[in-house]
Amino acid sequence: MALLDENTLKQVKEFFGDLNEDVKIVFYEKEGECMYCNEIKQLLEEVASASEHINVEYTKPVKGGKIEEAPVISIEGKAKGMTLYYGIPSGHEFSAFLHLVKMVASGDPKLVLDDATLKLVEKIDKPLRIRVFVTPQCPYCPNAALVAYSFAVANPNIRAETIEAIEFPEMSNQYRVQAVPKIVASTEDNSVEFEGAMPPDLMFKKIADGLGF
Repeated sequence: MALLDENTLKQVKEFFGDLNEDVKIVFYEKEGECMYCNEIKQLLEEVASASEHINVEYTKPVKGGKIEEAPVISIEGKAKGMTLYYGIPSGHEFSAFLHLVKMVASGDPKLVLDDATLKLVEKIDKPLRIRVFVTPQCPYCPNAALVAYSFAVANPNIRAETIEAIEFPEMSNQYRVQAVPKIVASTEDNSVEFEGAMPPDLMFKKIADGLGF
C-alpha cells in the first residue's frame, strides 16, 4: 500500500514541477533490525516518482567514513556542504524534506537566507556540524531544520543534520533533548546548545556567539 495517497502525490508532483536540476537521495540502510527502513525506502521511491530529476540510491554506512550512523538519508546536488536526515521524514517534517530536496537541487540558500545572513554564513572557515532534533508532531521544527540546511547549502564547511528524536533515543539522551526543536552546533573543540525555532539571522547569531566565530 502506498504511503502517499493520490492527492498528496499530486501535490508533490506540482511542488517539483519547476525542478530542473538533478538531485540524488542516498539512503544509508541500517544493518540488522530497523524499525522504519522499509517505510523510508518506500517513501523515497514515491517521492522520486514525482520528478524525473530525483534519483534514489541505497548503500550502507562505512566505519570511519563521513556517515557512520543509520538509517540516514543524504541529499546530494548543488549544496556545498552535507545535508542529512536521520530517520523517516514524516508529519510536519515531510514538507521540510521536500523543500530541502529542492534547495539542494538548486544549490540556492537564498530560498531561506537573506543576503546579509548569507554573507555571514559564507565566512565560516572551519568545520561546523549542526544537529537539529525534531519530532513529526512539532510544527516549529521544520523551520529550524530548513535554516540549518540552508547554512550547509551555502558553505562547504557546514554539515547540517535533522534527527528524529524518538527514533534515535541514544543520541537524544546524549544531547539531553527535552524539547524540540533543539539545536546543537559544534566545532572540533567547542559546542553550543539551544532550543526553539527562530529566523536565520538569530539562529546564526546564537551559533556564532556560542562558538566564538
